[in-house]
Amino acid sequence: MRTTSQPIFSALNLIEIFLLILPFERWLPAARYERLNNAVMTTIYSPLLLITAWLESREARRIQQNQKRGLLDEDTMEEWEQMADSFDPGCAGWKEKVEVTRPNIETDAAIVEVRELKAQVEELTVLVKGLKEPAGPS
Repeated sequence: MRTTSQPIFSALNLIEIFLLILPFERWLPAARYERLNNAVMTTIYSPLLLITAWLESREARRIQQNQKRGLLDEDTMEEWEQMADSFDPGCAGWKEKVEVTRPNIETDAAIVEVRELKAQVEELTVLVKGLKEPAGPS
């Protein structure tokens, strides 16, 4: 459902924008514009809603008949259902890929970054100390 405060963009909203909002919203009184908008939107959306309701009730009747006969609700098997038995998440390094990309939700991101910076500072400290030490006897 679409609420009046948050429109969902679709091709039908273009009709609302160009045939209602732009030409009428600014100069019609608010109550009259609301009535006009409701009438136009009802005219536009009601055929789609009626078709959807008809398709949904037809599907519900089919499911009820299948249940009375003891059949499954759906008789079509999707591709992902066919592959469910052959999918092995442990093969081909899948687990390793997931572990590498998995976010660390136990530790705050700022703490992780501070730890990384600390390790980098320690590396730089070692490098600077190595540069300060005089070279061996020449």
